[in-house]
Amino acid sequence: DSIDHGLREIVDSYLERSFRSHQGSFSDCVRHAIRIHLSGPKANKTDIANMLAMHPRSLQRKLDEEGTSFEQIRDKLRQQLLLQYLADSKASMSQIASVQGFSEQSALSRACKNWFGVTPRQLKKLRSGLQ
Repeated sequence: DSIDHGLREIVDSYLERSFRSHQGSFSDCVRHAIRIHLSGPKANKTDIANMLAMHPRSLQRKLDEEGTSFEQIRDKLRQQLLLQYLADSKASMSQIASVQGFSEQSALSRACKNWFGVTPRQLKKLRSGLQ
């Protein structure tokens, strides 16, 4: 048991150093993992924590230390990608919703209204009018 605990500490320390040296901050590492899995079912806190070999509460504690949360990182990433997809893509709203990890287009529309105060279609029109 103490050997397992000691090995776990060594692995955790190695993973943290490895991710920090390649990705910057811990939140950058989490952002990268979310980005890789965003369109699939594994873009949730528990699965991302498992990928990083830690408990979800440990993941949240480390993010708290950096002044952020899993949900904030995921939402900011989704916002950035949505703006990019709306500007650069001919994809349908349902395809964009799927790539963003939303279960359906209406969930994307609700999120977009919360983030930007308008629907994705309205946002696309606004952005195309600015260019």
